[in-house]
Amino acid sequence: MIGNGKVDRVQWTYPAASALLYYLAYLSPLLIPNFIFLLPVLRRLERDGGATTRERLRVGMAFGVLALLAGLHWMYSMARISPLAWLLYVAMAVCFGAILALTLSIAGWVRERTGLTWGLILPAVWLPLEWVRTFGDLRMTADLVGHSLSSFPFVVQFADLTGLYGVGAFILVINGLMYDLILADPARPRKKVAVALAVLVLVAGAYDTWAWRHYQGGASTIRVGVVQPNIPLPVKWDPATNGQQWEILRRQTHEAVEKKPDLIVWPETARPYRLLHRLDDPSTYTMPEVQMLARSLRTPLLVGVEYYRISDPETYEVYNAAMAVEADGSLNPVWTAKTFLVPFTEQTPFRSLIGRFVDGRSGEWRWVSGGFTPGPGATVLPFAEWNAGVVVCYEQLFPSLSRD
Repeated sequence: MIGNGKVDRVQWTYPAASALLYYLAYLSPLLIPNFIFLLPVLRRLERDGGATTRERLRVGMAFGVLALLAGLHWMYSMARISPLAWLLYVAMAVCFGAILALTLSIAGWVRERTGLTWGLILPAVWLPLEWVRTFGDLRMTADLVGHSLSSFPFVVQFADLTGLYGVGAFILVINGLMYDLILADPARPRKKVAVALAVLVLVAGAYDTWAWRHYQGGASTIRVGVVQPNIPLPVKWDPATNGQQWEILRRQTHEAVEKKPDLIVWPETARPYRLLHRLDDPSTYTMPEVQMLARSLRTPLLVGVEYYRISDPETYEVYNAAMAVEADGSLNPVWTAKTFLVPFTEQTPFRSLIGRFVDGRSGEWRWVSGGFTPGPGATVLPFAEWNAGVVVCYEQLFPSLSRD
């Protein structure tokens, strides 16, 4: 906007405040940030009677990039493996931040032309763009707004009716109604907004209370022991530490079996040794030390392993696999593997465009190209007395896999 002969630059305080609240919504033990994080940036969009399309994009971009730079902080650990992680970190923040910028720009345009409450506009614009992000080579859904309530299970009991997007709508509607109740133009009616907000909170709270008190549990249960070696990535990737890693797994598995579990679960690629399976030699489909451990403990294991299926010395596929080892030490021929792979670190997105630059590269570039093959899809691993549906790490963000 232009006033008094000077260009009024984007006020970073508003989008920065919203970005901070957005970040706290995922980490804070308090619920407040979840339901007010959009208020500052909405205030900036409506300041001085509204913003132009360009200003909305600039404000939205400032909010989106700052929010994603904070939200993607897990990329710091990747930088210990390769400085290239910093490039990916910034690129992802800009890419996903641009989607938030587009979201706020469209929402602001609709508000200006219709005068509808933010409580309707925000979920109608925000959630479809979140849904679009679950497709394609750059699918990354850890920051979907509904996930911010994952630390408050009582509050989201209604998710059994609405799913993740219903939780997101709940958050966005409350943000929008709170803005219209507190910060909107005084000329806008507030009574209806207050009634709508009260009804939403009361209905959701009533259902949450009922569902919380009426959970019946499963028809049957099993006792599961979980092993978590917590080995730093630079150590894990060093073949010289394989023996040390195996000793940690072996010791923790012995400790877990003292609790008399029905099943012990290892995490993603926990086995430090690759499983090199030559398809023309069935005897190579084996993990002898793991099978011997299961047999000695008389307890089945669900094991994460880097699985090579080798057709010939020049042709093979690599899977981020999960395998079932029975209590008698037998390795089940049914296996599954990570189907939705993390962009760059596990597979090269847009391979037809950039694959030629990273495929076959060694060193730090190998980390960028990944090299894994997507798994076979929804596969249930059979054990002697039950079946186990497995999702690996980041796949838990995609409910469709668990449903399948």
